[in-house]
Amino acid sequence: MMKKVLFSLVGVGMLFTSCMKDPVSVSTQPVHTYNYVTMLSEDGTPDMSGSPVISQGAYSISWDNMKNTATITAGSVSLGDNKNVGFQTVAIPFTSVIMSFNDVPCPILHGFEANAGRASNGLEVKDLRYEISTCVYTPPTDIEIDPKSPFAETLKFNSRGTAASKIRYMLGDKYQVYTFWPDLVYHGATTTEVTGMRPKADEGEDPGMGDIQTSYFDSEIEYRVKFDLEKKKVDLIIYNAKFNKDMPALKCLILPGLDVDLTNNGFVIEAENVIPQSIEGGEAVPYPKFPFTHLHFAAEGNMVEATFNFTVAGVFQGLFTGKYMEFVVR
Repeated sequence: MMKKVLFSLVGVGMLFTSCMKDPVSVSTQPVHTYNYVTMLSEDGTPDMSGSPVISQGAYSISWDNMKNTATITAGSVSLGDNKNVGFQTVAIPFTSVIMSFNDVPCPILHGFEANAGRASNGLEVKDLRYEISTCVYTPPTDIEIDPKSPFAETLKFNSRGTAASKIRYMLGDKYQVYTFWPDLVYHGATTTEVTGMRPKADEGEDPGMGDIQTSYFDSEIEYRVKFDLEKKKVDLIIYNAKFNKDMPALKCLILPGLDVDLTNNGFVIEAENVIPQSIEGGEAVPYPKFPFTHLHFAAEGNMVEATFNFTVAGVFQGLFTGKYMEFVVR
C-alpha cells in the first residue's frame, strides 16, 4: 500500500502537543495550492457554457489556538481577463479531528462561515468552507527509472510541501472557487469483473461455452493524475496494477498524454484504445498485453473524490472509487 505522508503544521501541531510548556497563541501557516474558479449562472449553478479559470494561488492561515479560530488570507485569486482579487476573512471557528493511519495520528481541521468577509473588488466572500488535512496520498518511492527516460519527468511528484487544503467559497453570486492541485494520487477500492470463456467439456457432454464472470476486489491499486495545465493533458499513472487474483501486480503503468476536459464542476478524462507504458528494469516500455479499450475518470463536485470506469483488453471491467486526501466534511 502507498505510504501516507504526515505533514507537520506549526499551528496545528500545537493543538495536539500537550507536553509544550509555553504554546504560542497565534501562528501562521502557508497553504500552497491552485485556484479553480467557475462562473455561476443566475440560479447559482455552474455556467457550463464557459471554462474554468485555473491559476496558481497562495493562501495563508493564521491559527489562534487559544480561541480555536482561523483567519484565511488569499493573496491573489485570478478571475480571468486580468482580474485578480485578494481578501482576508473574519476569524472563523474551527473543529479539530484526529484520524489514525497505521497508528500515526493525522490532524484534520475544518470550519465554515457564511459571511467570511469582502474581497478587494468589493464582492462578498460567502459560504466559505475549509478543511486542512495533514494526511494525503503520495506515490511510492521504490519505482526506479532511467533519468534519461522521457517518462522520468512524468514520475516526479509535484508535492505541495505542506498540508492539503480543501477550500471552497463564493465571490458574490458570480464566482465559485475551489482549491486544486495538479498532481493527485487517488486511493480507494477497485472492483474488477473478469470476463472469460468456459473451457470445452469432454466430448459427448455439453460444451459449456459462454461468458463467465468473476469479481476481484483490490484496495492496493493507486491512481495518479498529473496535469499539464498549459496543454490541457494529463498522464494517468497506475501503481500496483492488478485486475485478477491470479495476475501478478504491475508496479507502475503509465497512460501518457490523455485529453482532459476541465469542466465547470471539476475534470473528466475519457479515452479509448490506449496502450500503457510499463516500468521494467528502469525503462518504460509499451505494454500491449493490457490495452485500455475504454476509460472514464471523473472528479467533479469537490474534486477530492473520483470514480474511474475502465475496460482492459476487453476482459477486465473495472470500477474504482477513492480520494486523494482524508477529510471529514463532504
